[in-house]
Amino acid sequence: DAAMDRWLKLVSVRGAVHAGLGLREFCFLHDKTVVFSRHLEAAGAKVLPALKSTLHAQSRAWLEGMHARARSQLLATLEEEVWEAVEVPGPMQEIARELGGAPPEGAGEPEPRQL
Repeated sequence: DAAMDRWLKLVSVRGAVHAGLGLREFCFLHDKTVVFSRHLEAAGAKVLPALKSTLHAQSRAWLEGMHARARSQLLATLEEEVWEAVEVPGPMQEIARELGGAPPEGAGEPEPRQL
C-alpha cells in the first residue's frame, strides 16, 4: 500500500510534465504503471481507484495536449500558405460548374427539376 501511495503521488505531481511527453514516452509510463498495479493486485493488494482515475485523467490530458499541438501546427501551416488567382480554361470551368450544381454561365435561372 505504501508503494502504491508513493507511486500515485509521484504520478499525480508530474501530471503536467506527462501531458507534454511524446507518444512513446507516455505509453511507456502508462504501461509500466499498469504492470505495477497488476503486480500489486497479484500480491493481494487492493489497487486504489485513485490510481486508475489518475491514469485516465493523465491519458485525457495527454490527448488534449497532443490535439492542441497538432492543431496549432496545422493553423500555422495554413496561415503560411499563399493563394493566388489563376486563369482556368473554359472547359475545365464548365466541368467544375456542372459538378458543383451551378448553372452554366449565361444560362440564367435553372429550371426546377421534377422528381
